[in-house]
Order: sequence, then structure tokens, then C-alpha cells
Amino acid sequence: MWTYQGLFADMQQARVTPRLEMFRKIQASVRSHLKWAENDISSWPLDISPHLFLHGVRFFRPRIIICFGAGPDLTGIFGAETELLQGCTVCALPGLEGMAAGDKQLKNEAWQALQAIRI
Repeated sequence: MWTYQGLFADMQQARVTPRLEMFRKIQASVRSHLKWAENDISSWPLDISPHLFLHGVRFFRPRIIICFGAGPDLTGIFGAETELLQGCTVCALPGLEGMAAGDKQLKNEAWQALQAIRI
């Protein structure tokens, strides 16, 4: 399950934001170059509320949560429902803003982290 702080807000915009465009490009690259199946990638907004984020985790039951940029401590969101994290790896990647602005080092860091993930 892929997420970032601001995903819901970006999805509400009339035009695709640079951050959302970068998010989509990275997902397309993972499907194309790392051969992840489209069904292996789901997205769920982190910025609605902790309750609704947990609803998405319960629904998707991800094995991996990929979170771009600084956001709330995901383990703190789970509170008493830490069983939702059993068997789940949380992978924090650099922020999309910097990557969308062209920061090649951040893009390389994110790509290396994604290459290391085994699905």
C-alpha cells in the first residue's frame, strides 16, 4: 500500500499536482522496470484521519506500506491495533516534493529502496 501525507488533498485538485504526478510515475516505473503487477500496488490516503487510514489497512491487508516523505509515525497511528502491522513492513522513502523538483539524489535513494523490496 502506497501513501504520503497530502495524497487525499492532491486527489481533490482539479489538476494533477507535481507531487501526485511523481507518485504515479514512480508506480509506473516499478511496474515496468521491477515487474510489479498492477494488483500489487494499492494507494490509500494518509491525510484524511488515522481512523480512515486504518480502515484502508484493514481492507487491503498490505504486506508492505510505502510512505513517501515526512508524515505521522505510522506505528503510532496503529495504537492498540498493532496486530495490523504483523507481517507488514513499513518502508519510508524520501518526500515527493523534492523528487518532483528534480532532486536526483532523492530519486536515487527512493529507487534503491524500492529495488530492495521483495514482494
